[in-house]
Amino acid sequence: MDQKYQEILDKAIQMFERIGIRSVSMDDLAQELHMSKKTIYQYFKNKEELVVAMLNCNLNRDLNGYECICKQENLNAIDILLCVSQEVCLHINQTNHKHMFELKKYYPEQFLHFWNAKRQTIHDNIKENIEQGIAQKLYRDDLNIELITNLYVRRLEDFSIANEEMFKKFNIEEVFKTMFESHIRGISNTNGIAYFEKKKKELNY
Repeated sequence: MDQKYQEILDKAIQMFERIGIRSVSMDDLAQELHMSKKTIYQYFKNKEELVVAMLNCNLNRDLNGYECICKQENLNAIDILLCVSQEVCLHINQTNHKHMFELKKYYPEQFLHFWNAKRQTIHDNIKENIEQGIAQKLYRDDLNIELITNLYVRRLEDFSIANEEMFKKFNIEEVFKTMFESHIRGISNTNGIAYFEKKKKELNY
């Protein structure tokens, strides 16, 4: 990838995080980068293209992160979800959560395309994890895998984009951890719950 392209995108993402997507103009970006708008337009013809590039970056980060965790040796299904949960909590604390609401309001078409791709990625990962956990005798073997997977995706969607009021009332990380733990406890058998409790103490989760 072109170094200048990445430099512009990284700065745009930083500014989106700091002051909000709607508030950032191409003039502001050029000033922050100490370069002309003409140079920026050689890589991004408008702010919409920057927003799309940011969303693709977000999606690729999540996908690559999950794949890297799964490639680690000696991790069972619960270990994988705990690692993912820790990564999500780290990202939550670094994210301006007005992003999703701004995107949904001001860039609905781009947001819908992004969220459909993200939804499918989450669906595939969770389904694979449930199948792995059942095979490892950590999850119940009577689960309706497709139903549980879709319920998880829906809850995560509500958490991510639909519940601005909740974010005003509760700590965001606590909301996610509560949702995550209810998922694990709901699908785990006795062995899985015991293992989950053990790992929580080890990780001080």
